[in-house]
Amino acid sequence: MYLQLKKYIPLLIILNAFISCTSEYEEINTDPKKPLTIDAAYLISTTEQKLVDVEQNPSVNWGNTRLFAQYWMQVQYVGESQYYIDNRDINGTIWDYYYIALNDLKDAKSIVEGEREVIPEQEYTNKMAIIKILESYAWLQLTDFFTDVPYEEALGNNKVIYPQYDDAQSIYMKTLSVLEEVVNTDLSGTAFTSTDIIYKGDILKWKNFAGSIMMRMAMRIADVDAANSKKYFDLAASKGFINDLEGEAMFPYKSTFPNANPVFEYWDVTGSNRPIEFNMANTLVDALNDLEDPRRPFYIDDNLQEVQFDSKGDTLKDADGEVVTKVIYEGILYGGASTTFSKYSHIAPSYQQDPTQVGKLFSLVETFFIQSEQAARQGNTTQAQMYYNEAITASMKEWGVEDTDITAYLVQANVDYTTLLASGKTFKEIIGLQKWIANYNSPFNGWREAIRLGGAPLAPPAEGPSRNIIIQRYTYPSSEQQLNPTNRSTAASRIGGDKLETQMWWQK
Repeated sequence: MYLQLKKYIPLLIILNAFISCTSEYEEINTDPKKPLTIDAAYLISTTEQKLVDVEQNPSVNWGNTRLFAQYWMQVQYVGESQYYIDNRDINGTIWDYYYIALNDLKDAKSIVEGEREVIPEQEYTNKMAIIKILESYAWLQLTDFFTDVPYEEALGNNKVIYPQYDDAQSIYMKTLSVLEEVVNTDLSGTAFTSTDIIYKGDILKWKNFAGSIMMRMAMRIADVDAANSKKYFDLAASKGFINDLEGEAMFPYKSTFPNANPVFEYWDVTGSNRPIEFNMANTLVDALNDLEDPRRPFYIDDNLQEVQFDSKGDTLKDADGEVVTKVIYEGILYGGASTTFSKYSHIAPSYQQDPTQVGKLFSLVETFFIQSEQAARQGNTTQAQMYYNEAITASMKEWGVEDTDITAYLVQANVDYTTLLASGKTFKEIIGLQKWIANYNSPFNGWREAIRLGGAPLAPPAEGPSRNIIIQRYTYPSSEQQLNPTNRSTAASRIGGDKLETQMWWQK
């Protein structure tokens, strides 16, 4: 597909003469018993890491969803927080990354097809199911970054060089059909056991992951296609989904480069300014302060201390004569001007400096929030509150919050589900705020769900040319304008313009 081949055109020109001169020699000296392809298992493990890394990496060259979800804010170079995404070809990096992953999965599928006659049929079925699940996840993420993208003619299908764009809704429905096929397939045993980093080849856990992706998609389309939303939610609920911590689609990073968590790898660069490149954004910090959220010390550093005074206005001291201080949390104004690193709350070292911090494609917390939303849509307030509380509890336990603090938090008037409903808040706003907070370590999902549900106090950048909008999507990369202009233009017109503020199809 030209999306990837464009990178290799100069090399191909150079190699062409060499290949033409040596093709006869290669034919004579090819060992017919030696495989010419790599193992599909290798492609599975590398794709798993790609799909997690692309969501975890905080580099401004591609990992801007922490900025767009307004969890973090840049300190000195603030362009990406003000939606300058073309300067570094950020959209092109994301575009290529997902298509490369999808191309690898296409290759893996071809390899497994070639193995069919020499491996047990159940193993073949299991391997194909895992590949289809990973493909489905990648297509979901890609369309939710850009909306319409090449699909049917992508990846070199039908030898098309300049593929047409498919509308995102049709990609969603085709992806849901693939997942429906997977969850209805008789799966048992294992596959890719030694190289599957997420589930160690446990095919039933993979099947539950497929059901959970289906649930996520069902909620995304709920406002525009209620019938299919309910159909696919009910199907996933009946066939299985992630319902415990052991079933989470989790990537366990290692303690050393290059397999450490990308947040740590980005931060841990000697001699660079990366450790002081980001602080917490005021959007998240203010929301956590308003709620007195006990996750604050796990998200935010305690670098800001405020001296305490007694009733007479004198400095308060403890029994040892030490000045008493109180931790305060203050984030940088989102999308504002460059500022000073030390003036604002830093990212918690326990998060930023942990090389083994896990990356999750799907969590138990998300399952509970989805169940809460579905119950609310069906008018079952009791179940909606139950799952809402379960989601918040699971999130807080994940970060290490004490049980007593969780219990106290859930009964606060600005947290309690029924109290907020009675105050006039909608179920989407109530769930949306807490889901946004809980998605702190899943920033792409945090951004998407904040846009879809509302509730999160996202605001336009305080400065810059985009200060009147909240980013809804990535624009198409400049390479598409150069190499595939006609099809890109058609897609841009269909979605309402290739603009940052163009809404996703499921918002309409």
